Amino acid sequence: MNAAENPVCPALEVNGICRNFGGVVALRDVSFAVSAGEVVGLIGPNGAGKSTLFEIVSGNLPPSAGRISYFGTDFTAMPTHLRRREGMCRTFQKVRLFESMSVADNIRVAASQCVPEGRDVREEVAAILAQLRLEAQAQRRPAELTLADRKRVEIGRAIAGNCRLLMLDESLSGLTHEEAEHLISEILVLNRVRGITEQCDQAAAPGRKMGLIDHRVPENGFGSADEVGDIEPTQTPIINASHRF
Repeated sequence: MNAAENPVCPALEVNGICRNFGGVVALRDVSFAVSAGEVVGLIGPNGAGKSTLFEIVSGNLPPSAGRISYFGTDFTAMPTHLRRREGMCRTFQKVRLFESMSVADNIRVAASQCVPEGRDVREEVAAILAQLRLEAQAQRRPAELTLADRKRVEIGRAIAGNCRLLMLDESLSGLTHEEAEHLISEILVLNRVRGITEQCDQAAAPGRKMGLIDHRVPENGFGSADEVGDIEPTQTPIINASHRF
């Protein structure tokens, strides 16, 4: 079944996801839903299981238990490359670009594999370069870019072609406060202009939903970024990996 056939369902629904590594429990009974067009921020200390959750949702790692639905279709066992073709996209903690290619070619490679029939690859690349403020860097190679611009290229590759759900894994790490603010604003523009639903590790903006994943505290909850924006890493989390949010 094509995920596009179920537009009224949540863009992403995770039910009872568990993941064990031998005797180590990385995730236990994680459940949540992200509506189409929504921006959700996920934060938490190192080792809480954020990246493991992203790996499972994107198909790079199978869950030990639980179910993943994408626009109403069961994607739990869907191969990673088919998830990408259906518009489930992500970035990674460590930016890995094609260092011998230009910025434009990095994005073009992804677009050529995923652009829907009838859409021009060159127009798609040009639109992404403009939306991510990379036009001046289009012919440069990744080694010539700042970390912030390398992260923009990574996002550009992720959204190239068909992107309906974008998962951003630590896209703000290593950036200055000003660089992070600029990138957040661009992420929100992508949400509005391209209609992309976004689940972000770290990245959230005032008024957007935001959750904290942490194994250490027994209670859980859910709130807006305004409500949890001043929480320190040692304070009570909004979300617990062992509960629902």
